[in-house]
Amino acid sequence: IAAFNLSILLDNTSERPYRNKGLAFLSQGKYDKAREAFSMAIQLNKKSPYAYGALGFMSHQEGRLEEAQEFYRKHASHNSYNSELHVKEYQIRRERFTLDPFACPKY
Repeated sequence: IAAFNLSILLDNTSERPYRNKGLAFLSQGKYDKAREAFSMAIQLNKKSPYAYGALGFMSHQEGRLEEAQEFYRKHASHNSYNSELHVKEYQIRRERFTLDPFACPKY
C-alpha cells in the first residue's frame, strides 16, 4: 500500500496506482478502502474497465446484485474482450430470478 501511495504522490493524474491500491485492499478483504481507491481510478478515467469490474465483483460478493450488474455492464462497455464478466452478469440474473419467485412469468 505504501508503494502505491508513493506512486500517487509522484503522479496523481494516473488511474493505475489507485487501481493497484484498490486491488491490494481487495486482496486483504478491505472492501471499503478498495471501493474508495477504485472510485478515484474512475474519477481519473471514466472508462476504466478494471475498476468497474472490481466494483462489480465486490458488490456481487456483498449480495448487492443490481449494483453489481450495473458495474459489470460498465466494465463490458469499456472492455469488449472480457466475456467472463458477461457470464457474471448472467449468473446474477439467474440468482435474482431464483431469489424472487414472483419474477417468474406465470404460464
